[in-house]
This record gives sequence, C-alpha cells and structure tokens, in this order.
Amino acid sequence: MALNPGARLGAYKIVAFIGEITPRSIQDEWEFAVVGLLRGQNRAAADQFATIVKRPPPALRAIDTARVYAQVGQTPAAVTYLERAFSIDPSCVGFVNESPGFARYRSDPAVAALLKKYSAAR
Repeated sequence: MALNPGARLGAYKIVAFIGEITPRSIQDEWEFAVVGLLRGQNRAAADQFATIVKRPPPALRAIDTARVYAQVGQTPAAVTYLERAFSIDPSCVGFVNESPGFARYRSDPAVAALLKKYSAAR
C-alpha cells in the first residue's frame, strides 16, 4: 500500500501503516513503556523499562526513565533509575543538578539525598 496524498486514510491507519513498514526502535519501545505507565500499567511498564535501560546508552535511558517516574509521582522508582544513571556515569549528577527538566524534583527529600550523596563522591 503506497501512501497516496489523495487517499482517505485516517491518522490511525497511517501510523499503523508506518509501524508495519519500519522496524521498532529502542526509542519506540521506551515510548510504549511510558504510555503504559501513564495508563496505570505499572508492572508491565516497569518490566519494559528494566529491559530497555540495559540497552545503550544506559545512563541516558536511566535518566529519561527516572524523569518519567518523577513526573507521574513515583519517586522511589525515579530514585532507583537516578542512582543507576549516577553509578554508570557520574556526570549525570551535574546534569540532574542543572537541568530545568529536573528542577521541580530536586527538592524532593529522596532525590535531594541522592544528589547530595553522589555530589560528595565526585
């Protein structure tokens, strides 16, 4: 099926078609896990994230996953992934300390304690 500008395909059909002709990337898998987490499918999302963060670059995947968990209010999981990122690449501590994306989470006691612990070790 070729994409024809005149074809009356709904957005869903176009996305489904693209999904059929391109292989899934690790980014796709991560985004599916995020959607699962946002839908409340916590166990399935956790299992997907656990697999995904083992793929390169693991520090980046852990930071991204920590931020998503922080955004949905699951601080213990966010801290677990931040600690993973910090142990893989200590420069991640500086990133989290400086990144506007993490600004509202740095005051959380668990996140603050982790940042303090790893900042002292640097």
